[in-house]
Amino acid sequence: MNLAAQRERDRENLAAQRERDRKNLAAAREEIRKPPDLITLEGPILSSKVFGFDEYVRKIEDMLFEGGSSHAPFMGIGVVGIAGVGKTTLVRKVLESKSVKGEFNPIIWLPFSDMWEEGGGFSAFRFEAWILDNLGNAVDKKIVGIDKLLEMLNQILSGKRYLIVLDDVCHQHITIEERLWHGLPKCGGGAVIVTSRSAEVANKLVKQNNLVIVEPLDKEKCWLIFLETINEKDFSSIAHRETLKRIEDEIKDQCHGLPLAAKTLAEIIAK
Repeated sequence: MNLAAQRERDRENLAAQRERDRKNLAAAREEIRKPPDLITLEGPILSSKVFGFDEYVRKIEDMLFEGGSSHAPFMGIGVVGIAGVGKTTLVRKVLESKSVKGEFNPIIWLPFSDMWEEGGGFSAFRFEAWILDNLGNAVDKKIVGIDKLLEMLNQILSGKRYLIVLDDVCHQHITIEERLWHGLPKCGGGAVIVTSRSAEVANKLVKQNNLVIVEPLDKEKCWLIFLETINEKDFSSIAHRETLKRIEDEIKDQCHGLPLAAKTLAEIIAK
């Protein structure tokens, strides 16, 4: 093959690779608009490194341990930020702390994203069923009536330094959230962490100075998350590394500071 033909073939290969990269990025942009997988009580386990949250983790832990013991007052903490910024991951990171595991018991994760609205609102029956589903064997499944359920939940948690996470709370959950919140025992050093996209929602129950606002990460931290995720997919050949060099700047721009976007882009491109 002569030199001109070889150059033409190289140009065609490069153009084809760029088109594949463009399609992968387009598919990834569509994917990151979808909601993340829901967390269940059997979660929350982090499968990879977490970047950029150390300061937030320390701040939340400082709030949780304010007062230092079971004689501490009830603590409410709000974690607020836009979709995909890492609120759930941040709280999961806090729950994996040895100091938190050693001090709080039980630790209960209630995903409000699992509680879908029906008929323009949430009925007491729907709320009761949702609580029972998410508490597993912690309460008697024969309980009938929301008032009885909250009474039993109060008895279970009374005198204990419990930690409850109300994850992904939004405006339509407010009435139900307030009812659950007010039914919890407030002595014994218990705590509740609320995650929400809305500061207004979190502020309904949490004092303003107990709000933790999670900001988007810088481009370099998003790039580290992208690399961490894609390296788990056996994407380390020379050809793959050259592809990453070509699209690095575009990947950083497409993440918009969101860890979820970085992970999703890596998973799509690695396919």
